[in-house]
Amino acid sequence: MFEESEAEEKRRPPSFWLKIAVVVAVAMIVINAFRVNPPRDVANRPVPVVEDTKGPVVEEPVAIEADDIAPFRMSFPYASTLKGSFRVREKGNRVLVILVDEANRKKYIEGGEYATLTATGRNPAGKINRKLEAGTYYLIFDNRGGSASLIVDAAFMVE
Repeated sequence: MFEESEAEEKRRPPSFWLKIAVVVAVAMIVINAFRVNPPRDVANRPVPVVEDTKGPVVEEPVAIEADDIAPFRMSFPYASTLKGSFRVREKGNRVLVILVDEANRKKYIEGGEYATLTATGRNPAGKINRKLEAGTYYLIFDNRGGSASLIVDAAFMVE
């Protein structure tokens, strides 16, 4: 039933298995070192802190002095929609309402060149309905150039 074979099985010397064990151990140590200690540029990357504005941004009368502005800050970590309207109480007066991102806010206040996301022009009343990406934005009521203080009835909210 069992016949003897003349083929001999080649045996590996003990040093071969020792080399394999050392290579596997070194590979496990290196992998574990990277897993426990990630590279510094990834571990120390700053994470932006963004507030979550949701609901009303302005829901009361806004008093604006002559030659002044009234900014309202909004921040959100996801795409949102700003909706609302305004009306100047005093007849014959007008106000400019603009929406700018954080980078253009300072330029606008200092009188430099800036880009708006939306602007109503100088009007006694208006509406804004604008979709926004994640970030920080400013809704600015501007009475610069106005000769009298204004009261603006405004209702804006983020959805």
